[in-house]
Amino acid sequence: MRNGFCGTVALSALMFCASQALAQLDVSQPGITPPVATTSHVTTQSDYPVLSRELNEQGNVLVQYTVKEDGTVGDVSVVKSSGYPRLDDASVAMVKQRWLFKPATKDGKPIAVRNRANIIWKVEGPLTVMPDSPFTVITMKPEDYPAEARALQQEGYVGLVLVIGEHGEVLRSTITKSSGSPSLDAASTDFAKKQHFSPGQMNGKTVRTGIGLLVVWSLRDQPAPK
Repeated sequence: MRNGFCGTVALSALMFCASQALAQLDVSQPGITPPVATTSHVTTQSDYPVLSRELNEQGNVLVQYTVKEDGTVGDVSVVKSSGYPRLDDASVAMVKQRWLFKPATKDGKPIAVRNRANIIWKVEGPLTVMPDSPFTVITMKPEDYPAEARALQQEGYVGLVLVIGEHGEVLRSTITKSSGSPSLDAASTDFAKKQHFSPGQMNGKTVRTGIGLLVVWSLRDQPAPK
């Protein structure tokens, strides 16, 4: 009875391993009809991490991914890094969240296959904000950097929503996207509260308005702390 049980377990494990191996078939193997993209795989400027654009980070990321039987993307991993973690992470997220396919087939049946792609990140022109943009981008100066954040070499950006009063003063500031650094978040809030804006108008009268602010913190070209 014990031997029979072990045999059943071993057989199940073998079947599981065989199933896993089938799921990892390389798309270049004979007899496989490759998957066909049904969504755009072009990297656009809107895909670019904001801080990466501000720092002019560019490069190629080689990723390996699995196209599942239903055409969605499963596992994604970086085979060759761009040298910039932000671009590597953005590549994985874009492939996993945005890429869809008509699945690969073998003998007329959809199968999961493994494939690779080279994702190119190239900054096209400076970071600009259109007049109708929901936020304004401000890059802080070296002298604005909090001592603690600078000593820890922390970088990032903070998203805020500001309520502007009838006289252009900041009535309220709310963080909508943290930088991950309490020092940078606090410095961004303090900076925003000190600003003065042209008040909004409606029917010729000044009114309270709300605006979005993106505060970028970068140590580029700044000397490392001693």
